[in-house]
Amino acid sequence: NLLLQKEQTLNILKVFGKLQAADKDVERANILKRKIPDSHKRRHSITSGQPPWWKRVSTLVGRWMKSIPSKVERLSGEASNALVRALQREISMYSKVHQRVFFDLISANEVFELKAIANNATRAVMNAIGEHDTVPKAWNIRSPGSETMSPSPWMQDFIRRIQCINTIAKTPIQNLGRKPIWLGGLLSPEAFVAASRQEVARTKKCPLDSLILKVTISNSAAPLTDDFIFQGLTIHGAECHQSMLTMSDKVMQELPHSHFQWLNLSEFKEDDSNLVTIPVYLTQNRRQFLFEIRLPYDSKYNESVFRKRGTCLTVW
Repeated sequence: NLLLQKEQTLNILKVFGKLQAADKDVERANILKRKIPDSHKRRHSITSGQPPWWKRVSTLVGRWMKSIPSKVERLSGEASNALVRALQREISMYSKVHQRVFFDLISANEVFELKAIANNATRAVMNAIGEHDTVPKAWNIRSPGSETMSPSPWMQDFIRRIQCINTIAKTPIQNLGRKPIWLGGLLSPEAFVAASRQEVARTKKCPLDSLILKVTISNSAAPLTDDFIFQGLTIHGAECHQSMLTMSDKVMQELPHSHFQWLNLSEFKEDDSNLVTIPVYLTQNRRQFLFEIRLPYDSKYNESVFRKRGTCLTVW
């Protein structure tokens, strides 16, 4: 009987010990539950010292996520085509930046919705947009000109670029250039123009040097013979009406449609004496030169007038 009583006592003590351990676990869990929300609130609650830009940037991020295309379309076509190679490079570069931007927006949005805690990369993005009103460094794909842009205009421009490149990617290769392309929406517009020349030379089976660029400015988007139609070009220091340059008091003029045709010497009918060479730059700060075009000018002016006025074209 004595041994039985001792065994029963030991069992009771074991059960009691387990109950005490369980009580301690519950108590520790309750303490953690109380601590985690407090810590979370100290990091994320606006009333506990969040920066003043928190709500504004949260609204921006939510708006951008609804507007930005979910992906960059892929281009199909033979890599032997110069235009395809040029566009594949564009799409590859845009895809990398799009993935970075899209991932950062998702990460920031989760932080704003209190679903995650910001890591260093996400915090840097949020601080750049909110505190410094600048574009995050990892996003900036176009250094000349865009370094001074604030986040909202930059994002609007970026969304427009993705939409533009997606439209081009969905266009059949044989129809490239038959519909207006925003030349400034390409990361390397000069490379695309050079590729258009290579493609025409391949089609016509003639040397590159034998092709001359003829540019026709027109209100019509109807294709000409073997042309590439661009839009978004702006002329500075002059006006252009139906491809004819003339002096103007206007600082700049946005051109309607620019038809680029690569013609053989035998096909080129323009009088060289009535053409003036105009440089084409990326932006109006004229830091990045792209290429040159030649346009006819009003005969009542001297060619040197346009040079003295710094007449040029910009694509962005």
